[in-house]
Amino acid sequence: MIVLSGSDIDDVVRFISKLEYDHGKKIFLQRVYLDLNTACKLHILSFLEERSRSDISRMAIKRMIEDYEVEYGNLINLAKRDILMWI
Repeated sequence: MIVLSGSDIDDVVRFISKLEYDHGKKIFLQRVYLDLNTACKLHILSFLEERSRSDISRMAIKRMIEDYEVEYGNLINLAKRDILMWI
C-alpha cells in the first residue's frame, strides 16, 4: 500500500485537471538522473537514431504509460478512484 501525503494527493488532482482540459502542450516536468551506463547509451542511441535524448525519453515514458494502461486501465480513472478512497 502506498502512503500519500496531502500534497501528493493535491498534485495528482492538479495533474488530472490538466489532463482533462489541456491536450498537446509540452511542459518541463523534471530532471532525470541516470547511471553512467544508461546515460552513455542514451547519447549513443540519440546519435544512431538521429533523435534528441528528450524525444527518446519521452517515447519510452509514453510507451510505459500505454503498457500500464493496457494492463490496469486508464490512469486518470484509476487515480480518481484511489483519491475517492482517501476522502
